[in-house]
Amino acid sequence: MHAPGVVISIPVRNEAELLPRLIDALAGQDICPSLFAVLFLFDSCHDESVSVASAAQQTCGFRMLKAHLPDGPPNAGRARRAACRHALQSVPEAQFLLTTDADTLPSPDWIRRNLAALEAADVVAGRISRENAADLPLRCRQETYLERLHSLRRFLDPVAHDPYPSHPSLGGGSLAFRRKTYEALGGFPAISTGEDTALVAEARLQGWRVRHDRSVHVLTSARTLGRAQAGLSCELAAFPAAAEAILVPDPDAAVVHYQWHNWLRRQVMGVGPLTLPAEFNLAISPARLSELRKAAPSSDAFVEAVIFETYKLPELSLDRAEQRLAQLEAALLPKAEAA
Repeated sequence: MHAPGVVISIPVRNEAELLPRLIDALAGQDICPSLFAVLFLFDSCHDESVSVASAAQQTCGFRMLKAHLPDGPPNAGRARRAACRHALQSVPEAQFLLTTDADTLPSPDWIRRNLAALEAADVVAGRISRENAADLPLRCRQETYLERLHSLRRFLDPVAHDPYPSHPSLGGGSLAFRRKTYEALGGFPAISTGEDTALVAEARLQGWRVRHDRSVHVLTSARTLGRAQAGLSCELAAFPAAAEAILVPDPDAAVVHYQWHNWLRRQVMGVGPLTLPAEFNLAISPARLSELRKAAPSSDAFVEAVIFETYKLPELSLDRAEQRLAQLEAALLPKAEAA
């Protein structure tokens, strides 16, 4: 029997209906079940979630751990932070921490793909797809646009640990950390929503290598009545019904930023001119650039610090932005990719 090198933390709040399929998906992972443990953190559950997990504990094949939070209002950050804390305390030998959601379905190679990605990164954000995505076609169009824009970003501003085409997802439905990285970051912030995005942003600012790996994939529910305050379900329920009401980043402005980010990255590595090119006049002084450069522990951290201060893109309607992005892809990407 191998000691688990991976521990998976999963906050659970009244998920008796969907929990069985998650347990089955974890039991069906394509690595030896002795290599990982799973901790379920039951957060103010008033349904049969605990009973469902307990019934599967003896037959699931992996080491299952359980912890509880007392009753309280929904707070996604509090629950995920507690789940990760209990997971790491319960499995001190684990060197890798993964987290997902109780309404999410990891692909059979999810753990293995995360571990492979962590060989070249400190944090891995998996690609998150929604069930029944066709029921919200405008949301699908928006997500596809943002994914294409992010791929263009990685083409224009390549990063070794986050190779093109990458993807833009940052959700807690699929995040993986080296243990030392997670502990150095201090854990997820105990905020009601957005704890996943906040922690990944902090990782970048501290110079940790963040990888958006397309091969790491999960499928999450598309329900519009959710568990977290202002979470994905609320966002889906409030999504506009008309394309002209959907605003997305202007791709022309984005391209200028992406080219500038690459210039900045090259500056840190000592490549290229030392003066700010005129075409990158983006409301930051050379003196401030110098300050950020000296303070940054890595080129990625430097660029992320500059992005944090300057990355405010104008917006266009989804229709116009899609048309313009297609033109930019045709002009900038290799023909096979643009097609």
